[in-house]
Amino acid sequence: MYAALIVITAFITSVIVIQLTTPLAVRVGLVDRPGGHKLHDDHVPLVGGFALYFALFLAWFIAPRIGLGTINALFLAASGLLFVIGLADDRFQLSVRLRMAMQLAAALLMVYSNVVLNDLGQLLPGLPVETGVLAVPFTLFAVVGTINAMNMIDGVDGLAGLVSFAILLLLGVVSYLSGNSVQLLIVLCMLGAVGGFLHFNMRRRGRERAAIFMGDAGSTILGFLFAYLFVSLSQGEHRSISPVTALWLFAVPLMDTVGVMIRRIWLGRSPFSADRGHLHHLLIDAGFRMRHAVFVIAAIQLLLGATGLAAHYLGVPDWLSFAAFLGLFFLYAYLIIRPWRAVPKLRAIHRGLDLTVRGARHVFVGNLVPDTAWADVQNLLQEAGHRGDFQLFQRTDPETGETSAYALVDAVTTDRVKPLARTLVHAHGRLASRHNKPDQHLVIRQLVPRNPENDRRRANRSGVDQEKRQKDRRVPSEPLPPVS
Repeated sequence: MYAALIVITAFITSVIVIQLTTPLAVRVGLVDRPGGHKLHDDHVPLVGGFALYFALFLAWFIAPRIGLGTINALFLAASGLLFVIGLADDRFQLSVRLRMAMQLAAALLMVYSNVVLNDLGQLLPGLPVETGVLAVPFTLFAVVGTINAMNMIDGVDGLAGLVSFAILLLLGVVSYLSGNSVQLLIVLCMLGAVGGFLHFNMRRRGRERAAIFMGDAGSTILGFLFAYLFVSLSQGEHRSISPVTALWLFAVPLMDTVGVMIRRIWLGRSPFSADRGHLHHLLIDAGFRMRHAVFVIAAIQLLLGATGLAAHYLGVPDWLSFAAFLGLFFLYAYLIIRPWRAVPKLRAIHRGLDLTVRGARHVFVGNLVPDTAWADVQNLLQEAGHRGDFQLFQRTDPETGETSAYALVDAVTTDRVKPLARTLVHAHGRLASRHNKPDQHLVIRQLVPRNPENDRRRANRSGVDQEKRQKDRRVPSEPLPPVS
């Protein structure tokens, strides 16, 4: 009961803070401007960090009033430092060196409060790994890496927020089962704050673009919070989880960041250069709509985190859990550095889930007889009650010489593609039954836009099937004139 009340209070507070700071952010220029590889066309306020940092103050305010003592003051100070630097970077685009220096300063404050990575667990059978004299530099590296991993995953609307929400849910389970009341309070407040942020940041029906962004101020706070909780919960004699379990709880941001950097180095580019190699880019190239890609990635994070927790609570040895994580990472890295292999596999998953294809605006109606195609399509649309336009094309197979026709029916918007396709399938079934034409099996599906950069047939690779892979089997089609 108290947990739900805290989450609701943090959610309402987050919504109020965002509504109050949004007009101020627009006035002072704290906005994300369009251009470059960005997908938005408007100036979007960068106010997510305000809600997230205010949630930490809410936890600090509540803790002594419910008998939990006080929250680590150095943790709050370090978070405040990152919040200020993040705001400055959002507004003035600070240098990488200055941002890195401030992140190291925040990490040092965490170390000074005695939250240090002294033990990495048994990464090998019967061989515990302790950092010893490297404890401080290793902790600094882990904190800075976690912060920047959260920053790099913040690439599309709702992704960083929903992935963070999944991680916080898992951390809430850990804190509750281990009796860490202070950490649980922080997690509950952040859950409410992230939920309030997602209310403005997620795409949904009636809102095709995010109203606000998290910005560097928000992503750095989340990254630092996760680093703090992972280290504090995984160290000491009475630790709640093993350090290996923390890898599973942070699996998606960690694997995506490291995998993308390996891919860039493999291509001979800077590991910090921008590209379209992240997991969400591959999902979008495979046809996933943006909100579907976000939910899929968050679900993967929740599944992997729950797998790590289950292994920990079931007593699976650390070395075995670590080996499984490394195996999963190498598989992910292998796929991400070869998008021409990953995208077709993801496209097959997309078809299996029967989701609407991103960017689709037409329904494909194939296997039409050229001589009667116009009449057949008009009858089909009339039976379906669809008044949209359509285009008719014919093509000749270069190998067999057979001529066929197909139609592209305009669905107007992407949201109407799947319902229209289902309606046309049912209409075709009724027509076939009514006119006794079971031999005309039309192919009715979404028209899938393809990205040539990730088309396996265009991949520059050697092998016996190189010619087959590079050959574009889509020969030019000729439009059929309308029936006079």
